[in-house]
Amino acid sequence: MTTESLEPAPAESEIRVAVLVPVRDSCVSLFAQSLALAYAYLAKHHSNVDACLYSNNGSVIAEQRLGLARMALQDGADWTVWFDSDMRFPKDTIERLLAHQKPIVAANYPTRRMPAIEPTAFVDDETQDRVYTLKESTGLQPVAAVGFGVMAVHRSVFEAMELPWFDTPWDKEAMKYDCGEDVYFCRKARAAGFEVLIDHDLSKEVAHVGQMEFDSIIASGLRHKVKDLKPRLVNNQVNAIVTAA
Repeated sequence: MTTESLEPAPAESEIRVAVLVPVRDSCVSLFAQSLALAYAYLAKHHSNVDACLYSNNGSVIAEQRLGLARMALQDGADWTVWFDSDMRFPKDTIERLLAHQKPIVAANYPTRRMPAIEPTAFVDDETQDRVYTLKESTGLQPVAAVGFGVMAVHRSVFEAMELPWFDTPWDKEAMKYDCGEDVYFCRKARAAGFEVLIDHDLSKEVAHVGQMEFDSIIASGLRHKVKDLKPRLVNNQVNAIVTAA
């Protein structure tokens, strides 16, 4: 792979970005809000970016991602930017992902499985050792694999790999699926010579939106934190201000 394809383009050059969103049946309102603000931000600050939105519905996520990626490349996209429909992210996310000019950059967001909430980035995807984005974490960090919830992938990555780009292979000996489609992609990309990176700074501003049950155990476990949160609460909610693009 040559570095020329990743050099920052002149201001007047058009950059074609495919925003890819696989959806099962519906998306959460915080995601819709994030996506709308991201598009408005691009229109206001980056007139040279031609961002087209692609989405499909289904229940086989590997097949959905494969279909979206193929459409994006066929339409001449320079970059693919992936968002899952249950993510919340800042309005300048696309700008920040592409500004790194790296073939693969993602946010390290947590899973939605309670009570064991873990990051989706792996130091080693074979041993399942995870990468945590801590308060002091900053900059880019190479990882073995990461989820596709918020990620930018340059077209050269797909062009360097044979199909399928996404799969959930079955481990006959273990009698279980070996990995998810996102880990499969990352393994294949690394085998093709690409580095998988996470942006710790962006990761701190990204959230994985889901449903959960609230019981007495959770309430008692959080009681010491409520006192610290009180000054920020309005009508018992964190006072979040949504700004325009």
